[in-house]
Amino acid sequence: MSRSTLRFGSVLASVLIVIVTFGVLIGAVYAFYVLPPFYAGATCAAYLPWVAGVPIAAMIGGLIGYRLTDGKPLLVRVRVGLVFAVMVACSVFYLSLVIALNVRGT
Repeated sequence: MSRSTLRFGSVLASVLIVIVTFGVLIGAVYAFYVLPPFYAGATCAAYLPWVAGVPIAAMIGGLIGYRLTDGKPLLVRVRVGLVFAVMVACSVFYLSLVIALNVRGT
């Protein structure tokens, strides 16, 4: 195996770990702790797990993307980090939404 294949596999595994961990945590917190008390209507507290969790996951994903491109120009590193951050944020939000809706229903 080449070194780039191993690096790609480790980066992919790291990103998947972040997505699954934060997606499951946010979905479970929302479904089991937030949704029952605030079920009567959406308040500010109802969105707190997503408002707090998705940006943290995006920052971790952006850091993984930024660190992936060592030795490249700064602009390339920032762009790759932003792409990874957006990808992780969308994936985490979607996974947590699917978990929350499947546990409690719509």
